[in-house]
Parts: sequence; C-alpha cells; structure tokens
Amino acid sequence: EAALQRERERLQRLHLGEMASLRKQLGAGGGAAGEWPAALQAAAALSPPVAFGAFGGCLRYLQRTLLDKQLLPRAEFAQWFPTDGEGGGGAATLVVDGKTLQNLEVFANSTDGGTKGTLFAAIDRTCTPFGKRELRRWVCAPPQRVEDVVERQDAVAALLAAPDAAETLRKALHKLPDLERLLARVHSFSVDQASNAATHYTDVSKARLLEFLKALAGLAALDAAVEAVQPHVPGLSGSSPRLR
Repeated sequence: EAALQRERERLQRLHLGEMASLRKQLGAGGGAAGEWPAALQAAAALSPPVAFGAFGGCLRYLQRTLLDKQLLPRAEFAQWFPTDGEGGGGAATLVVDGKTLQNLEVFANSTDGGTKGTLFAAIDRTCTPFGKRELRRWVCAPPQRVEDVVERQDAVAALLAAPDAAETLRKALHKLPDLERLLARVHSFSVDQASNAATHYTDVSKARLLEFLKALAGLAALDAAVEAVQPHVPGLSGSSPRLR
C-alpha cells in the first residue's frame, strides 16, 4: 500500500508538472484556471472530464512528435459539435466523406485519377495557392445554413456586377506569394526549438532569414494590392457584407 501511495504521488507530481508546462506554452504564465482557453475550461468542467483526458492524449502525441512547442502557443482550441446538431450546438457546415467525394468525382476522376472533368476543375478560377486551398475546404464542407449560402451568392453577384473591380482584384492577388504558408513557416521558426530533440541537417538560421524576408516581401505586395483595390471598396462592400 505504501508503494501504491508513492506511485500516486509521483503521478500527481508528473501531472502538475505537465499542466505547468502546458500553461507556459499557452502563454498563460501560470495564472488561474480562468486564463485557460474557453474550450479547455469547458472540457475540464465536464464530469467525468473525458474530453480533457482525450486532450491529454493528443498533447502527449504532440510532445512525442516534437510539435507541441509549435502548435500549443497558438492557443487555438474549439469545441467540436456533431454534424447532426446534437450536443447543444450544431455544425455550420456539412461533412462530405471521402467515399462520396470519390464517387461524385469532385477532385479526381474515375478514369485515371486526374482532375479532368471533375467538379473542382470546373469551378476553380482561383489565382492564388491559398485561394485554391480555401475553395477546396469550401467544397469539402459546404455550408448548411441558408443565410451562409445566400451571403456567398451575394458576394459573387457583386463581383460579377463590377468586372473592373474584379479584374483589378484578381491582378493584385495574382502577384501575391503563398502568404498563408509563409506566415506559418515564420511562426514555426519563431518558436524556440533548442530544447527539443530534433536534429537539423541544414542551415536553420539561413532558412529562417530567407523565409522571413519572403514573408516581408509578401506583406508589402499585399499592402500594394489593398491600395490597388481601395477605389472599388465602397461599391463592393455596399453590395455584400462578405466584401467589406
């Protein structure tokens, strides 16, 4: 019994140490529980706290794969709601499973696995890598609320009614680099990785500097794009809330 008590105390100390480390990574600074993200507070308040236990398993996996120091400081946690609307919330989008996407030939055809003749190839008119990824996410998870569908339709209608503004916007966006991935790389480089066990076989400092310079150039291009479309903003924002 004494050995069992010592083991319990050891596990409790380990648990407290992990929680303190997690607070530090989340930027809470070791404060009260009120400083935790709302989703984690809600998970911890459940009885029994099975969701919080599942989060602990995910946390341990991130630690083993050396991803915890990159992902946890973002503190982006959200409560998951079933797609059938049960659980007090309800998802804003539908979920299209992989088999359905395959059978409907949304992204790949059944002939050679290519994109020719697919739904995505027919509707994809994006001019940026991050725009293509966002459209892909929209196709995989279409909105189920009518008001969301109408809002997107109004935005498309506003752009079709103002071809000069749409062309100016397209030309400005076409010059942008893949800012989404550049900023993600800059964020990952900003995390202190000296304490983890990863082995780097390249000049990390040089890579960090190059990615940071690319991100700065991309942000400058984004600022120029905003300036280029500024004269068209009043008319577009008045036609659709999504274009404000």
